Formats: sequence, structure tokens, C-alpha cells
Amino acid sequence: MITPVGTSPRRSGREGRVDLRVAVTASLTGALALVFSFVTYVFSDDHFGRISPGRQISRYGELPFRDFFDPGYFLTELSSAAMQRLFGDNLVGEMILTSSFVAAGAVAILLLVRRATGSLPLAVVTAVAAVLSFRRPYDYDKFLFYPLGLLACWRYIDTRSVRDLALAAAVAVVAGLFRYDNGLFIGASAVVAVAVVHLRDRPLLVRRLALLAGAAAIFAAPYALFLQMNGGLEDALDQMATYARHEGARTNVARLPSGILREFRIAPMPPPPPERVQVRWAPVDDQARAALESRYTLHGGVVHGDPADRIREYEIGNPSPDNLRALVNDAAVVDTGMIDRSRLTLLPQESRRLRVWRLIPFLGRFSLSWSSEGAAAASYYIVLVTALAAIGLLVRSRSADPQGDRARILSAAAFTLLTLALVMREPVIARIGGVIGPPAVLAAWLWHRSIRLRLTRAVVAVSVLATLAIATDWEWGIRRFERRIPIIETLAASSLEVPPPTSELPKPKVAGIVEYLRRCTRPDDRVYAGWFIPELYYFSQRAFAGGMAETFGGHWSDTGHQRRIVSKMESESVPVAILLSAGLDDFHQTYPVLGDYLSARYDEAGSLTFGDPDGTLYTLLTQRSRVPTGTDPVFSVPCFAAQP
Repeated sequence: MITPVGTSPRRSGREGRVDLRVAVTASLTGALALVFSFVTYVFSDDHFGRISPGRQISRYGELPFRDFFDPGYFLTELSSAAMQRLFGDNLVGEMILTSSFVAAGAVAILLLVRRATGSLPLAVVTAVAAVLSFRRPYDYDKFLFYPLGLLACWRYIDTRSVRDLALAAAVAVVAGLFRYDNGLFIGASAVVAVAVVHLRDRPLLVRRLALLAGAAAIFAAPYALFLQMNGGLEDALDQMATYARHEGARTNVARLPSGILREFRIAPMPPPPPERVQVRWAPVDDQARAALESRYTLHGGVVHGDPADRIREYEIGNPSPDNLRALVNDAAVVDTGMIDRSRLTLLPQESRRLRVWRLIPFLGRFSLSWSSEGAAAASYYIVLVTALAAIGLLVRSRSADPQGDRARILSAAAFTLLTLALVMREPVIARIGGVIGPPAVLAAWLWHRSIRLRLTRAVVAVSVLATLAIATDWEWGIRRFERRIPIIETLAASSLEVPPPTSELPKPKVAGIVEYLRRCTRPDDRVYAGWFIPELYYFSQRAFAGGMAETFGGHWSDTGHQRRIVSKMESESVPVAILLSAGLDDFHQTYPVLGDYLSARYDEAGSLTFGDPDGTLYTLLTQRSRVPTGTDPVFSVPCFAAQP
């Protein structure tokens, strides 16, 4: 429990019990978040933009910036490498790492809301909503460090101690090592917190800001020294700045989201679907079956599958337990479906979302449909309004602020506005889950402060949660959890496979390329792919060539960077390069130096689909100086490794 300045640290028995309740609730919330994240895990191609470099570190001893281009994900990649060294060349380590961060982030959000509002139930609801909204595991660092950074800032606001100011600086530096802009956001939030707390004491304010900057510099010094000794600090900063510049131009970071009302429809709610059952009959004649259908109030029968299977789906007029029990136990019934046999009730005919929606007064009479993209765009403006409303409420408030509430909320608002401006760009649907911590805390605080507006805040809460649920598809996550929790052991076993099964590929269409590289290149060979496909290297168990884990958006297309790519490839064993046939002109225009090198050193071995079900053509380039060992038996192109 954080004790405000000037109060005794002694606690009453009641306070001790409250602290225990918070600790137990936080532990349970974290455990549930861990399991939910692990069970519903989905790997995306962006995630392998961290995992494949991690493998490069783990298996080949390479380092970010020095040996391959890096956007500033230093500790993210080293953490992935550590998991691969610890658990092997499989995916389970990454799943455990990410899920653990999600669990810790959920606990941090819970503690923040509890500190801001005093309400433990509200804290739990906020943390659960945040976890349900988190759909991109590769953003695990944001999900943890954004609320953790706020927690460190709030700790300083409560204690005003030098130690806790140094702690905030340490969190900012560590977060920045996972992704450089994390540190900027936390540092800016800390500056706001210090400024608000010490605004009336200018000399102390200057000293504390200097202390914050000095502590951050001290904590960052070993990292800076390491970079200087391994490729140079200036080069690392140049790589981060180059990536940020190209990424900002590619994603139009200054453009506001549009299309809020995209695919928004309102219509009268259709009646609930009729109650149905499936019956697999024993071999009986039509007359006997008709008599049984009448006995059990079955009508409107529709044959399912092969008629020889004798499966029919019916509407049932009497769904009482007694009627269902008699149906299930009838000697003429081989099997039934759509019935919960343990409870003798019908399984729901509608999704949980629709069933809950029907219960809402007035709104439940209408069917509302909205695209996730439109809801995500609306979520952007909800976050903006939340931050501005929190600031406005503080400005209007003239009450005393002995607990530092103003500093806490303003630091959270500053954090939210910064991430809104620099992170939540298009597509918002891919960003909102990672940055949800600070705005969720602000929203909970505003909701709590609006206690007198009971009806208004209820309507606003339902609207905001519904928008967030549509934007991030809570229903998908819940359904996936329900389907996969019974087979969690099987999922864990699959994630331990080496090499990882191609069924886990974010883009299964490239499975043919993966298999070709496994068959026709040696384990110590490297591969170059000229489009955004970082998972290709991890699944094929081959290193990426030229220090390029991914090629997209014009990143590393500056002439100096291209020369560095070429220089590195000249010293590596790169028997094959693969390009998108439809994008050859764009590739050569964006990367002319690299394109000229490939044209001079490689021959075109053919344009083929590699079994891509979409029919996408890929151009295979083979190194002119490398003699093939044979021909691939599947795709009839050159092979550079002995066939098993």
C-alpha cells in the first residue's frame, strides 16, 4: 500500500485485510490473463519480425545494429533469443514470455485503477476488458510497460522520494530497450508527473527533473557503451531514426482515422431462431420415423450429410427435460446433437453476444451491425475524448489535492495523448490493444468520478465497451478460448515441435517455399526474400541474408544501407533469393543497388507458385557461382543440398 507523504505507514487491521484482498485478486487476475493469452495465442507475421532476429542472435551469435538492421527492438529480440536458448528452437518459449508480460500488464492496470478509484471490482473489470482487447501478442512490451511506467510515476507522486524517481527512470530505460519509443512515452509521463507535483517549488522542480534525466542517462550508459563497442552508437541511432522516418511516411502517422460509420446498420431484431435438435435414427421405415417425430414434437426435418447416415435436423416444439430425456434414450435414436445431455437442455442457437444483446432494454429490440474497422476508428476518438475530458475535469476542479490526484491523472492523460499521436495510426485495429493501458485507466477514473450521473454513465459504459468489443473482436477470443482450453496439452506439445509445423505459419500460402528451403538449402545457408515475410526464416530454419529480416516500406533503401546489404551478402552463403514476380519493378526501383547486385550474381531459375493456393508467382534466383546438387523433386528447380 502506498502511503502519502505526511501520514503514518502503520495500517489498521481493516487496511491489512484490504491489502490482502487486493493481492489475492491481482494474483488471480494475472493467472487468468496468463492462461487466456497462452490458449488464444495467434502468431502474426509482424511477430516474426522479432522472433527471426532472435533466432539469428541465438543460433549465429549476431547482434542487432551491428550484424543486422534493427528498428530499436534490442531487448525484445534478445528476450526472444533467450527463450529460444532456454526452450529450444521452438515457439513455446515465445508464448510463455509474451503471456507472462500480458499477465503482468493486466495486474499493473488493475493496480492503477484501484489506486485511482479505490474500487477493486472496477479495477478487475478494466483489466479484463484490456486483456480481451489485446489481440496482437507481438505488442506485449507495450501492454506491460505502458501501465508499469505509469505505476512507477504514480509511486513517485505518492512518495516524492529520490529512490522512486530513479525507479521511474529505470523503468523508462528498460522499456526503451524493448522498443525505443516506449522509453520516450514513459519519460514524458514522468516529466509531467514531476512538473505537476513540484510546480510551486521551481528550484526543487529543476533539481528533480535534472535527477530524472541523470538517472536515465546512468541507467542507459551500459547500453550505449555496448552499442559503441559493437557497431557504434551513431550507427544504431541512425538505424532507429531511419526506420522511424520511413515508417511514419508509410503509415501516414499524421492522418486521422476515418470511416467510423463504415458498414454500420440498424434493423429490427429478428426473432430468436427456432429451437432445434439433430437426430441420427436407427434403421426404421418412414412410417415409424414419422410416428416418433410426432411423439417428440419434431417437425421441419432436414437431411444432413449423406442420406445413408440417417441424420436429420428438426425444430422441436417441446424442449422440456422430460421430452429430451425420452428422445435421447429412445431405442430408435442412435445419437443426438445440439443437446446438452448432462443438463437435458438445448444448446444455444445464437451466439452469446446476441443472447446478451436481447436482454438490454430498448436496444435489444434492434439489430446493430458494425465493421471492426469502423469501431476501431471510433475507438480512436473515444480515447481522444477520454484524455481531453480527464484534463478538462481536473482544470474545472477547485478542490484540494493532497493525494496528488491531479498529477496522476495528468501524467496518464499525457501518456495517452502521446501514444494516440504516435502509435495509434492506421490501421487502428492493429494498435489499440497494445496501448490500451493508460486510456483504460483514465476511462475508469472518469466513470468513477461520474457517480451522480448513474444512467448516463451506464449508457456510456455500455457504448464504449461494445465499441471496443467490436473493434477487437472479444467474441472471437472467447470462442477460441472455449474451443482450445480442453486441448491445452496438445497445443503445448505442438508449440514444442522442432522445426515448427507449417500449420502455425501466419501465411500458410508460403508453406511450399518453407519446405523447398528445408529440402534444398543447407542449415548454414542464408536466404534473401524481397518482401515482408520474416516468418519464412524461422520456419525454414535458415538465417536471413544481408542483415535484412524483412523488406518492405522502403526501409533500409538509402544508398548507404543498400551497399551495406550487398557487402554483407558477398561474405555469406546465399544460394537462393526469392522475389515477388508481380513486384519486381517496384523492388528494383526502391532498391536499385541491391537489385543490380542480384542481377549480376544470380540467375533466374523460374517463376512459380511453390504451391501457393492463391496462384501468387514467385521468382526464384539462384547464385551463379553455386553449383546445384540436384533438382527439387517437387518443384523441379535447382537444389543446393543433398536430398534425404
